[in-house]
Amino acid sequence: MKWYIFLIFSLIIFSLGCTNKISVSKERIESETSVENVSEVIASNKSSLPSFSDLLNNALPSYYINYKIETKVDNTKQISNLKQWSSSNKRFRMDSEINLENGEKSITSIFKVEDKTYICSKTDNQEFCYKAFSPEESNGADTSLKQANDYKNDVVYSERKMISGVNTYCYEFVANANYNYKWCIDASSGLILGAYTKTLNTEVNMEAVEYKVGEPSPSIFVLPATPQTSPSY
Repeated sequence: MKWYIFLIFSLIIFSLGCTNKISVSKERIESETSVENVSEVIASNKSSLPSFSDLLNNALPSYYINYKIETKVDNTKQISNLKQWSSSNKRFRMDSEINLENGEKSITSIFKVEDKTYICSKTDNQEFCYKAFSPEESNGADTSLKQANDYKNDVVYSERKMISGVNTYCYEFVANANYNYKWCIDASSGLILGAYTKTLNTEVNMEAVEYKVGEPSPSIFVLPATPQTSPSY
């Protein structure tokens, strides 16, 4: 139960990284140009990189992404999935799927429809939904993007990484030795296909295993049950 509670809420408020300098072969450059020009060539390559901030600001509004997530807390590892759908009319859905110890799967969904946020769950083959009232609940679905935007002016280029058939650009923010964040973005869409968080005792690696740009079906954003009032804990 401790794992179940931790993972549900860590995915809902998911905080969405290994500095590598731009790889330019000095041997190849020096064979083609003078040693004095090597630094100029490296600088030119850096300046040609897409801006992390521009990529986020120009991200496409309509997409479907299915992420595989590996969460490590201390020495314990858990595998889960996070699916996201977004439409151009500001509708959003996020499903977190967690494999429980008894072999069953727990699914918790966040819907943003008509400026309202709903949280839906499935328990014992019964689905229920309730309207989210607190800012934490309402903003939970956008936490990974918000985290990237918070640090967009402080990140540095890290590497190119192939994710779901896309050669992404990766940027990282290192707060200190115990806190490291990295995001890998598809330059053609501005969408985050990889997000990596490392803190003192926790490591979360999230990568897209399915990825499609385009308007999702309207049925995706239909709540599976009539929303109730917020449950008490």
